[in-house]
Amino acid sequence: MGRVARILLAAGLVLGFGMAAFNQASADVVADIIKRGELRVAVQTQGPPVSFVDKNGVRTGFAVEVIKMMAKDMGVELKMLDYDWKGLIPAVRSGKADFLAADMTPNAKRTLVLSFTEPYLYSDAVLYAKKSKPFVN
Repeated sequence: MGRVARILLAAGLVLGFGMAAFNQASADVVADIIKRGELRVAVQTQGPPVSFVDKNGVRTGFAVEVIKMMAKDMGVELKMLDYDWKGLIPAVRSGKADFLAADMTPNAKRTLVLSFTEPYLYSDAVLYAKKSKPFVN
């Protein structure tokens, strides 16, 4: 299987939770969010269908709708922080964001600094080729 196909098959949508201090319990993070009254989430600036700005200038996407529901259920305001891909993890590590919501595949390097949820969306890769020009790996 080719490298691109392996990456696409491994990719699932996850919410990445990271903490500045590894020994900080997740219950403390939730308590801090409730006390502050604000859930700060790092999101991609352009990552459809997970996170994007629609034609009316409104941030939406699958992960965005999930975090909106989370904030509502927690009874706190949602503050979405826009970052490019490379800025997501540093936003969480620095404490600017409580967690990130993105289509990020867990790997060894990322799991050293983030705690990942169980994936809640899987995306299969499907490749097509004309019979006259078959796909060759």
